[in-house]
Amino acid sequence: MKKYLFLKLVALILATFVSLSVFSQETDEARYSKPPNKHSASSNWYFYPFSVNITPGVWLPIGKLSEYYKPSFQLGFGLGFRITSKTRLDIGLTPRFLIGKNKVETTINNTIVQSNKAMGGSIGGWVNYNAFKNKFLFTEFVSGFHFEPLDIENPHPTSSNDSTINISTWGISCGINTWMNIFRKQNFGIRILYTYAPYNRDKQLISDIGGHSASVSLCYKFPKRSSTNKIYYEEDYQKTRRYNTVYPIYIPVKAPTIPDNNVVKDIPKYPNGDLFTYYILAKQKQEQLELSVPENGYDSLLIRMWFTYPEGRYQFGELVELRVDTNNVISARYTMLNIFFNSSRRYEVINSHWDTLMTPKCGWKAFMDTLNDLQITKLPTIESIPKYIAINGKNKYDYGNSLLTVSVEVATKNEYRFFQYNNFKKYKDIDEVNRMYRFELFQRLQLGLRENDDGWY
Repeated sequence: MKKYLFLKLVALILATFVSLSVFSQETDEARYSKPPNKHSASSNWYFYPFSVNITPGVWLPIGKLSEYYKPSFQLGFGLGFRITSKTRLDIGLTPRFLIGKNKVETTINNTIVQSNKAMGGSIGGWVNYNAFKNKFLFTEFVSGFHFEPLDIENPHPTSSNDSTINISTWGISCGINTWMNIFRKQNFGIRILYTYAPYNRDKQLISDIGGHSASVSLCYKFPKRSSTNKIYYEEDYQKTRRYNTVYPIYIPVKAPTIPDNNVVKDIPKYPNGDLFTYYILAKQKQEQLELSVPENGYDSLLIRMWFTYPEGRYQFGELVELRVDTNNVISARYTMLNIFFNSSRRYEVINSHWDTLMTPKCGWKAFMDTLNDLQITKLPTIESIPKYIAINGKNKYDYGNSLLTVSVEVATKNEYRFFQYNNFKKYKDIDEVNRMYRFELFQRLQLGLRENDDGWY
């Protein structure tokens, strides 16, 4: 037999660990800054749904097995996957560097062989179920089914095929994982497992070595915990949780239903009759933020400007909502958004957001005068502007970029309009684009919004 065949898998697991660690690092909350959350104390146990696991520990033979082997070092590598908010699956490989005690008798080619040199391990899967948690501990019940390779060295091999005697078998295990909240949000814990693997059923084995053992391991799970992962655990996010799974094929979610009422609506569509993608995304965010439906009309003026920075799956977004009520009282709310964009579902999930009321430095009169002078509420969508069509062609859109897109909703008592602008600098000579660009810079300065890098335009 090939010597220690399962060790060849170690290199693969190590390579996977290194490559996936680099990828996972980019998905943590360090990707973007976020102000303190008053609920952060309750986010101790928001694990990332995918993990890379390392479990160094001690394997402890029990009963008859302890007569032939001493406690030995083992080192596990594996991957973890979230199944539900309380359940996850770990798969992995754990080589054991066995220390012999008494010689094990086996037969090979009708010859009795004695040896106390061997290599063992475990390859399989473990289901973990969260049974208890508080501020300091997170305890899981563990049950597993796995292959238990055990290769005993043949001291007198006649060829490379019989250099080891394989008495591998299948095994089951159960135990507990306990994660400790003592290293900030790093995932350190202790795993204690009992394992039964009936080695003694192998026909080549003469010695009755039994099959009972235990193990105690230090566990580390990467990446670290993050409050941005609460979408996978909080019941409040049930409606959007299913959209966080990225599919290998494009399965867009159903487009929103436009309210049927007496409000006159100007909502652009593609030549095939489909609604604009950014309109669909705006309605998704509107629902998650529990905002009013502007297509039902608003007395007297409602303007929403959605700012999308389409770079990667984890994106930053903004919303400015301007309201003028029937008493001419004006208010502006600025919302910053941390978004997961699932391109396979055409869906934006708001992981977190925070709101701020804003007042323009120049005063509301000057601010509204500028809004009206630039005729922002009457702008067409960029795709319908004649000069834009002349540059790109009829029904051809310049969407091949990752620049800032501003989507605007305007609602009055009897009318609703949606339009969008993108690639401001390329089309700066078009009057409508230039007016939108000037107002964008004006309101960002006057309302004290986040200062954008010039490259976004």
